[in-house]
Amino acid sequence: MVGLSRCAGRSGPPPYPSASAESLCFAAFQQLLPDYLGASEVSPGADQTARLIIAGRELAEQIRALGQPLAAALAAPARVRDELFALCFRSFPDPDKLHQAISGIQRLADGLTLGMVNEWLRLQTMLHRQRHKEASHYLSREKKRYNMVFRRMSEPAFVVDRELRLVEVNPAFEKFFGLTGRECLGATCQAVIGHDFCHTCPLPQVVRQGGSFAELEVTIEVAIPGSGTGSRESRIVQLTGTALGGEGDDGGAIVVIQDITDFKHIELELDAYRTWLEELVDERTEELRLINTRLTSEIAERKQAQKELLRMAAALQLSNADLEQFAYVASHDLREPLMLITAFAERLRLHYGAGLDARGNGYVERIIKSAGTLSGLVEALLQLSRVSTCTRAFEMLDLNRLLLEVLEDLEEPLVSSGARVELGLLPTLHGDPVQIRQLFQNLISNALKYRRVEETPVVTVSGQILEEGNCEITVADNGIGMAEEDLERIFEPFVRLHGREAYEGCGMGLATCRKIVERHGGAIKAHSQPGQGTVLVLRLPTRHHEARDGHR
Repeated sequence: MVGLSRCAGRSGPPPYPSASAESLCFAAFQQLLPDYLGASEVSPGADQTARLIIAGRELAEQIRALGQPLAAALAAPARVRDELFALCFRSFPDPDKLHQAISGIQRLADGLTLGMVNEWLRLQTMLHRQRHKEASHYLSREKKRYNMVFRRMSEPAFVVDRELRLVEVNPAFEKFFGLTGRECLGATCQAVIGHDFCHTCPLPQVVRQGGSFAELEVTIEVAIPGSGTGSRESRIVQLTGTALGGEGDDGGAIVVIQDITDFKHIELELDAYRTWLEELVDERTEELRLINTRLTSEIAERKQAQKELLRMAAALQLSNADLEQFAYVASHDLREPLMLITAFAERLRLHYGAGLDARGNGYVERIIKSAGTLSGLVEALLQLSRVSTCTRAFEMLDLNRLLLEVLEDLEEPLVSSGARVELGLLPTLHGDPVQIRQLFQNLISNALKYRRVEETPVVTVSGQILEEGNCEITVADNGIGMAEEDLERIFEPFVRLHGREAYEGCGMGLATCRKIVERHGGAIKAHSQPGQGTVLVLRLPTRHHEARDGHR
């Protein structure tokens, strides 16, 4: 036995995983085997048995502390026992010693197993008691919760047994039917709710077979609240019920009543309102159909009118083109006769003036003057026609630089009138350099021409960049101004607001300016009051599309 004890107590256990049930069992065998083999070979004493049971419980606690299920670890002593049996067969060739060692190991294994089983049973008993206690508490809480919910429900509710007798009702039920709990309990649901719908009610089947039903709509008679005379009224309700147990149980069922009388009345009103709306929609649809028919007819008429307008616009454009061509040709052809008239009149005055009396010389002077006026008109008309027929390409123009050149050209009238021109910062734009130059020359010349004698002429030119690629240029003066009704007329050809005796000119300057601005895709307008000067506002694009440039 001493040899087996030494073998069992040798350093290092068999190759069990560390922190496993087998390694713990083997450690227990190592600790107990030396003392246990010295005991009686027939059967262990009571003390040894008690020690083994205690050791088995401690072993079970250690295994449980590893997080391993104790039931699965009960086989660990048997596996260690088999290992020790194999060790005995190798260590004891003597059959008697071998038998004694195997018997002792078996008793040790049985004792440890018994202790582990006792601990497992103790733990399972405690667990079952704890679960039973928790279940009892849970059922108690759920019962209290059910009673609280059942009692506090706003909808009437009642519970029936398998005989369809009321065993419990909530306060809402008592209030709805005008009955007390004592009057209701024990009565059948037919006696309380009525017999009219019993043949269609699924409650008996639900009580017998389990299951539930919902939204069973019925009409019942209930007491009128506060009447005190036993008067009753009809109410439309929905019944929803569910069994309180499975098939064959004595659970009965619970039924909840929902009063939908007001909802039904609202539904009827909504149906009537829906019908009225449908009729109104039909009427409006017919009105819209008639309106659509009229609109279709009007659209067709407008399309026809638009076509006519387009045709007239094309004809007018063609007519304008013809008129411009005619004006160009006529003015060009008139220049030579006018030059001859002027030349012959001057020769007449030069060579034969001495032979003419005062009246004759006066006639010659009038001829020369009228020919000069007509020559100016022809030149202005030619200039106006050239604006539309010009094919010169656009280029980027620095208006600051261009205005300085214009002021150099106008140096003589500026000096003679004593005028002052104030230039602000002007933008760069895309345009015809010759026509833009002519535009500003005409505007500044007009400001100098229509000045007030008592004041020094001041002309202010300023500009700013607007959104969407446009710019605004303002030319303001402190001249004589004009009436509001003349602000549009001044841009028409041959329009003069003053006689030739007061201001020279032929009335074509501003008409040419508008023609130039429109050719550049812009607009010009005037603001003025008599005696307060004039402000001319030009709005021009700073850049033209290449496709448009090709047509200019």
